[in-house]
This record gives sequence, C-alpha cells and structure tokens, in this order.
Amino acid sequence: MKTYNQWLENLKQQEKICCIIRGIPGSGKSSKIQSIFKKYGGDENHVFSTDNFWIPHARAQKLAGNSVSHEDELAEYKGNWTPSKLGFAHQQNLENFKKAIMSGMTPIIVDNTNIVYKNFKDYEDIAKSNGYKVLIEEPDSPWWNKYRPYLKNKNDPNSKKNLDDFAEILANKNVHGVPLDTIKKMIANWQEL
Repeated sequence: MKTYNQWLENLKQQEKICCIIRGIPGSGKSSKIQSIFKKYGGDENHVFSTDNFWIPHARAQKLAGNSVSHEDELAEYKGNWTPSKLGFAHQQNLENFKKAIMSGMTPIIVDNTNIVYKNFKDYEDIAKSNGYKVLIEEPDSPWWNKYRPYLKNKNDPNSKKNLDDFAEILANKNVHGVPLDTIKKMIANWQEL
C-alpha cells in the first residue's frame, strides 16, 4: 500500500506539460512529436490533432497498436475531409483536449498547424488555467531549420523566392496531400509570435 501511495503522491507532484506544435504541413511536426515522447513520455493517446477527425479507422488501429499504411490513412483522410465540417472537427478536438486536461494527462500535445496565435489561444488558456506548463514547439527538421528564418521577413524579395522553394518542398513532403496553393497561403499567413 505504501508503494501505491508514494506513486500517487509522485504523480500529483509531476509537472504537467502541454506542448503546442506549430508548423506548416510537411515541416516535420510528426517527427517533433516523437522527440517530445522521448523527452516527456506519452504515446499517440496524448496527441490531439484535428486531422484525427478525418481518420477515425486509422486512428483506432494505431491506438490499438496496429500499423496502418500511409496509403490507407491518406485514402481515408481524403475520403472524409470536407471544408464544411472543419469547424466542427476543430471544436471536437478542443473538447477532447479539455477532457484530457481535466484527467491530468501529461504530456498533452496539440498537433495542429497553428499558423496564427488565435488558432491555439484556447488550448493555451485552458492548459495554463489548469496548472500546465505550456511549451510552443516547432519542427526541427533540416528543411524547417533552413527555411524558417525567411518566414520572419516574408516581403523581402530574397525571402519570397526562398519561401516559394520551401512551399514546393512542403507540398512534396506533407502526408495528407495538402496542395501547393494551400501551403503558399499558410506561409503567407504565418504569424511570428
């Protein structure tokens, strides 16, 4: 009994972590999540992504420990994705996040693009008001690190050319088939914090 009580006390004293991931599709957010797992623990159950709304079968398979091919997940994503349900999908993700916060889960990872601050403000506010340390994380892939500085001065002619190259790279790397035009819009809308 003493061991259980010690474990429970340690759990109560553990620092609660919420990592909010920011990045354009294809930038390396998924790899960043793996490094967060290595540092803080956790698994796919700790990841809250609006993308999960579009892949319920693939998500269930992953959570059960089964592998899902990239092709099958992409087919499910494309078959389910519709802009008319995007607002609902974001709201559903936020509600699932709130439940995890209330349970004390740690770490909690918000895996959305979070292009502008208002995209993740509610997550940050909820986490902080429940005693979580909030970390804003970006990918650390070589291509993100190479092109990230150009996002700070998007109107500079040199930056514009490099960001066009970056958009091409991201369009080819992202796993959900986000088109080049959409990626260019995300780059144009990227907000420095």
